[in-house]
Amino acid sequence: MDKKLVNEIFWLRSISCLAIVLIHAIEASIDFQTKQLGSTFFSLETLHLLLLFATPTYAFISEFLLAKAYRDGVPPGFLIKRMRNLLIPYCFMGIIYAVFDMTEGFTWSAVIVETVKNIVMGDFVAWFILLIFQFYILHMILSRVLNRIPPLRALIFSFVLNVLYLAFFNLIQPIAIIPFHDYIWARGYWIPCLGWLFYFTVGYYAGRNYEYVIQWLQRHKLWIFGSTLLMMALVFLFNNLIFTKTTSKRPDMLLYTCCVIGLIFYVSNKVRQIPRWVYQISSYSFSIYLLHKLFMGWIPYIPLVGFIGYTIILFISSLTGSIIMTYLFNRIPFGRYLVGGIQHVKPKETNLPFQSKTAIET
Repeated sequence: MDKKLVNEIFWLRSISCLAIVLIHAIEASIDFQTKQLGSTFFSLETLHLLLLFATPTYAFISEFLLAKAYRDGVPPGFLIKRMRNLLIPYCFMGIIYAVFDMTEGFTWSAVIVETVKNIVMGDFVAWFILLIFQFYILHMILSRVLNRIPPLRALIFSFVLNVLYLAFFNLIQPIAIIPFHDYIWARGYWIPCLGWLFYFTVGYYAGRNYEYVIQWLQRHKLWIFGSTLLMMALVFLFNNLIFTKTTSKRPDMLLYTCCVIGLIFYVSNKVRQIPRWVYQISSYSFSIYLLHKLFMGWIPYIPLVGFIGYTIILFISSLTGSIIMTYLFNRIPFGRYLVGGIQHVKPKETNLPFQSKTAIET
């Protein structure tokens, strides 16, 4: 079992976390606009589009860590531990979001309905946790199979299957004979692992062959930079010509996300000392993910600050508020099971030169 963490994951997790918060800040700002604001509006929409690698990157990270740490099968109590650390906060926050979504009047029946939707169907910001548990089960079932399959064959198969699944829901209109078709096409198709299978496969082989991946990236740096720029251009082009949804659940996001991951891997591997802010964001990332939209919902629109100003206020306030609330809750018994725990990192668990425990955990 290789539990040694790698620098790149701290960078990937923190950058993706910040990107998700910024995406939702931009979306909230756009919701308050009654008219487009020319180049400013266009620039923020473009930034929003290019940040959509964030959620798929989390899918990659989850399987990368599993494949790297548990090469010969998961240990006893694997799922129980993750249910305690992830599923309990997920359920608790599902209740909290159900209460705060009562904009048209509070009733217990409405809260119960919204809570069931949130927890069972993933109908709130933390829906991604349901996907992560599917990845856990897939890893337990498929890891031995994937070990015997040539990586290229498995990657091509999962890519084609993933593209077909996402293309169906992005290019085909809702089919009326399917029950709840409007909901399924709007967000229901996000949850099944078929929409994320390629990230699972890439994460699996990258985790098992980490050293080879790093060496390959070092030898092909021009290809990494060039392909990332090319995919950025294609994503922007497809957004205007083919796809009507600006979402990470699109076929073109598969290769774009992998290019961004490769770029972050390459650049972060060159950084010998990880900045403290990267550790901090990475340590609080799960709680930031759970809490940030609550804080955004409490901040009223401020016309005087403008479109960009309001986006910045939402971003900084929700990020800071989430970190402070997480810190305070983790100071009380069982607080970590309500808003998520802080992932403290010890020096011996990284591939960095020795640093004091205080320097990392504060």
